Amino acid sequence: MALFKSTPISEITPQTTRDVQITTRVMRMWVRKSDTEPKDLYGVELILVDEQGNNIQASVGQRLTKWFLPKLNEGDVYKIRKFSISPNSWNEMATYHPCRIWFEYSTKIVPIPNANIPLYVYNFVTFDEIFQGSMPNGLYIDVVAKLEHVYPTRVSSKNVKWRQIIIENARQQQICCSIFGEHLDTISEIEAQYKDLKKPTMVLLHVKRSEWEGEVTLTTIRGATKFLVNPDMEEVRVFNHNRKSIGVVKQFIVPSIHPRKCKN
Repeated sequence: MALFKSTPISEITPQTTRDVQITTRVMRMWVRKSDTEPKDLYGVELILVDEQGNNIQASVGQRLTKWFLPKLNEGDVYKIRKFSISPNSWNEMATYHPCRIWFEYSTKIVPIPNANIPLYVYNFVTFDEIFQGSMPNGLYIDVVAKLEHVYPTRVSSKNVKWRQIIIENARQQQICCSIFGEHLDTISEIEAQYKDLKKPTMVLLHVKRSEWEGEVTLTTIRGATKFLVNPDMEEVRVFNHNRKSIGVVKQFIVPSIHPRKCKN
């Protein structure tokens, strides 16, 4: 493996050969599970980031999940080789990269000491971009907003529990976000913790734009979505400053091409 030179993620194309090697950090990792049978694993999804701060999604199919899952840890760095590549054209896109990596039986992964690779690369978008739908369909996005309201849990006609929250930006625009699955417990914990306090600023990681009854909304993604409450991040400090500044409207966006280490 040491004889192979690593290729930047930005240079990966559908024509890239299987012998290419990448050196990346597992920025995010989650298991895809059945909605009805949580013990059934459908696969593993990874977001890999390299030294240049470019990222790409990697997928592990159901048959290979038990083989690769014990070998991978979120946050660790690996040299990865002998994988296949396909266009990133699914309805679920965790990155802007036009390609997606697929692990195979022959895929080689070797852990290496911590390298000079960002811990996290954010994909922040503004409310205006969400309303206009200016991002690709199915793209996972990150949002900074104030938690304005939490609605009670509901049960759908298919016996699926869900609830909605209202989030608000510095210009007092509001968007509804639908919460499902394991994220229900997280929102309940946040609601209880901040019940008697000032409405917190939240960072919603990996949510998806959707439309419901003619309204633009956000929705959580099983396994992928994370909520950070009042984290020590530059975006949150700017957002909170804008909330307090009358007549000052600023949108702080960190595009995926500008990596920055996560402090939390």
